[in-house]
Amino acid sequence: MKIILTALFLSIFVFNLSYAQISLYYENARFNLFYNFSKLIANPISKISYLNSLLDYSLKTSLKFKEQTRNKYLANYRKVLNDLEKEWNDFSFKYSQYKDLYERSLDLYIEHYLTAKNQLKNQDLQTRIVKVLNKTVYGIDNEEGIKYLLFKLKDLSEKEKEEILAAQGQSELLKKIDFKTLTNLVNKLKKITKEFEEGKRILTIDYKIAEDKLKEIQQNVDLARKNILEGNYEEFNKNIQKINENITFIEKNSKLVK
Repeated sequence: MKIILTALFLSIFVFNLSYAQISLYYENARFNLFYNFSKLIANPISKISYLNSLLDYSLKTSLKFKEQTRNKYLANYRKVLNDLEKEWNDFSFKYSQYKDLYERSLDLYIEHYLTAKNQLKNQDLQTRIVKVLNKTVYGIDNEEGIKYLLFKLKDLSEKEKEEILAAQGQSELLKKIDFKTLTNLVNKLKKITKEFEEGKRILTIDYKIAEDKLKEIQQNVDLARKNILEGNYEEFNKNIQKINENITFIEKNSKLVK
């Protein structure tokens, strides 16, 4: 009986292994058929749209496989990402000219970034997707596009936003935003808030003075939100600087306790 069960188990294992190999072969063949067709598309707008569809198709197909087979199939996904990076790099049309294409592309790439981060936990794919996003962001040339991008990035961490927005290929509009100070500010605020909440930090000045500083921080947070949405980047940076000054003041006029 034991021998029969062992033989049955081995036959099932071999069947599953063969089935996985056949499925991978079949999906690779299908992908290559679609991919080779992309080489025949001359229009850059049509080509990016087609590659976006192929990118989404290849990611969804990879998710059907178990991890080992998926990792092999993801070579196809990387191939499309490389092509999209090149296409966006050479793309001469701006957001104001092809709003729908840009927005659909941003939606797709950010969705894929989150899948690579949360579901696949694949740092290499995250890095490659960010490169494509960098090239796409470079073409955003008006306030509407900036607002749309910032809205889409709202669920990402400050570090991830900085990677996408402050990369070499960013648009001229985004260069006006002091993301370095903003990122440092958020990290400092989180740290100090946690220390106060846990009783590890106490004030060394009159509470009324600290309260006034906190009110100023809140006022500038509200103004910063308003200015970023209206595209007033210089004012936004001033708000950020003011918030930073007040938080630094509170940090210097408080102390850690043991």
